[in-house]
Amino acid sequence: MGRELSRENLQGKLLDNLDFSNSRFVQSDLQRVVFRNSSINNANLYQALLQEADLTNAQLVASDLIEANLSNAKLVSSNLRHSKLDGVNFDGADLTNADLKFATGYTAGQLSEARSLYRTTGIHPNVAAELRESHPDLFTPPPGFVVSDHTPTATFSFQRSVFGPIGSLFSRSKN
Repeated sequence: MGRELSRENLQGKLLDNLDFSNSRFVQSDLQRVVFRNSSINNANLYQALLQEADLTNAQLVASDLIEANLSNAKLVSSNLRHSKLDGVNFDGADLTNADLKFATGYTAGQLSEARSLYRTTGIHPNVAAELRESHPDLFTPPPGFVVSDHTPTATFSFQRSVFGPIGSLFSRSKN
């Protein structure tokens, strides 16, 4: 059962790792709220103020974010599948590694104002093509993003160096 939190002022609250699925945040003030790793699926966030909110790894599947203000929000690795994004303000928002598959209502103009779309998946092909042509920098690592080497070789050598002989269990046999 969801919560009725419409028109509430929750500015700056720490609400990470919580389940807000099926909740209503209509016109709520959620500026600088931390929703890291929270489930906000099937929620109504119509005209919610989410400026500078931290939605890292948040699940927002099938949520209504119509006319929400997500300026300077952190949506890194967030799941926005099937969400309604009509009129959302993405100015300065970090959508690195976010999932927009089947999301509706957003335009290239809206996403062009984001800070980053690096590794963002599910962007409508026409929107992605327009953005790649007009704003190719959106698809490069954002400032401060560290690209790390997560190859199996690097992982296995790390495990061997930390765990000694146990690490050999993780090494690949040479044929």
